[in-house]
Amino acid sequence: MNKIISDNCSKDVEQIIIEKPERFFINREDDSMFPLIMEGDDIYFERTNNFSDGDVAVFLNTETLQTTVRKAKYQDGVLSLIARNQDYPVIKGESAENMMVCGKILWVGRKAVGF
Repeated sequence: MNKIISDNCSKDVEQIIIEKPERFFINREDDSMFPLIMEGDDIYFERTNNFSDGDVAVFLNTETLQTTVRKAKYQDGVLSLIARNQDYPVIKGESAENMMVCGKILWVGRKAVGF
């Protein structure tokens, strides 16, 4: 089992695509899944090419090479990637066609503050 912790998205992409570990860590740099996952949280994923309706997973935009974490939802046969934070738009239809699932969340953790 490989454990990878990175500080930026481009490093995440390099590790996800090139190193292809079965399980890996990434560090979230946005609050799109707040309050479930906060900015700065470490997320432990298991690599998979598929997911079930309602799974929270990490997706890679194959055009921009940016990663995002979203809840996958099928509505009328169309994939929608939904952020928990209402300030982020739903990725769906043609926008979702460029999204590749990289893995499903196994664990989320954050540093203790004030200890």
